[in-house]
Amino acid sequence: MVPNGSMRFMCWNVQGVGRPLTFHQLKEFSRLHSPSLFFLSETKNGVTRMQVVKRALGMDGSLWVDPTRLAGGLAVFWKGTNTVKVMRVCSWFIDIQVNAQSGTNSWRLVNVYFSSRPKVRKDQWEAFLHYKQCLGEDWVLWGDMNCIISSDEKRGGLTPLHSTVRGFKDFIDQCQLLDLGFTGYPFTWRNNRDGEGQIQERLDRALASPFWRTKFSQATIEHVNAVGSDHSALILHLNPYEIHRRAPFRFDARWVQEEEVDSIVKTAWATSVPGSWLFKVHHRIEECRCSLLNWKKRKRDNSDKNITVLKENIQQIHNSPFRNRERLKELEGQLQLEWDSEELFWKQKSRVDWLQHGDKNTGFFHASVLQRRAKNRITGVEDSNSNWISDSTEVKTEFQRYYQSIFEASPALDMGDVLSVIPTLVDAAMN
Repeated sequence: MVPNGSMRFMCWNVQGVGRPLTFHQLKEFSRLHSPSLFFLSETKNGVTRMQVVKRALGMDGSLWVDPTRLAGGLAVFWKGTNTVKVMRVCSWFIDIQVNAQSGTNSWRLVNVYFSSRPKVRKDQWEAFLHYKQCLGEDWVLWGDMNCIISSDEKRGGLTPLHSTVRGFKDFIDQCQLLDLGFTGYPFTWRNNRDGEGQIQERLDRALASPFWRTKFSQATIEHVNAVGSDHSALILHLNPYEIHRRAPFRFDARWVQEEEVDSIVKTAWATSVPGSWLFKVHHRIEECRCSLLNWKKRKRDNSDKNITVLKENIQQIHNSPFRNRERLKELEGQLQLEWDSEELFWKQKSRVDWLQHGDKNTGFFHASVLQRRAKNRITGVEDSNSNWISDSTEVKTEFQRYYQSIFEASPALDMGDVLSVIPTLVDAAMN
């Protein structure tokens, strides 16, 4: 089971999970946000594709509803073996129980796709009002509602019908639900038309019972821009918090392809430094690190930043009343190439060259990198009294004590320079 405080859930109407851009976007969501659960609607694909998606996202559990011909389809993927218990499944919603780490703080999450046809949607509302009696008082309803609750949630097009808006508001009131609000761009759907024909609406949202809202008072919903679908994604942060840590230096294997890097390293390594041979080595490594970081900042050219800029440019075109379709197609093509480059980067960084490059192996490449980092990281040491210590200050002291005892046994060695390097080396190994 997963602690509630560390859980992030993601909801997205993918409008067909078989397209390359959509598939790449899903994998990027997984890499950047590490959701504990994905809910996908309008998947438009069956079991074969769903299994591929599950592997690519690195999920342990899954459940999906096959589409009717080429329309519809729902899927839920989750991490952990006991995180989720499936309560009910139908063609337009999946009700699951989310289990907290303690096993006593569970709640219900209803993943829904309400029909775009008003008559069908009204019938779904009525059916759900009867079903909600099974949910208790601790639950969330989220997904593509295909409806809005006010004219403020729509830009462009005709004014929404009062009867439709009133009907959705009445449904929310009868369910006694609260809107969780959002951060980010206010509209989650666009019709991809130009000029006066462009329409944007907030069709995707999360609603919660008052009891759930009180329990998770810090929970937030984030609207996340996406490519590969007309809908934005939603992220539910149960207990959001920020951790600011200085990222350790990592040598990017792609740098060796740059002509400038060779001269940068040679110049840094040629720095004249007085002191023992070990101190000189340490100082020259530090010079190389600083020089490469400065070069990287000046260059400002990597796949992550390129992908971010491309997605921002694509979003600007989508939000513009006059959309340049040729430019949009060109940017999406560039984004596809950047994502391919990012995938190759993870393959190279994983140090696994015997697997053929491809979508199905990306998760392995990423997992291999993480596994190697975990293996090389020092989390603690055993001191001379056989006690396990993990505090970084105590670990540094123990290393220095150990090497000092060696140098005391060999007075000819230069002890001072080595001991001064140890704290830096330990910091790097523990990050």
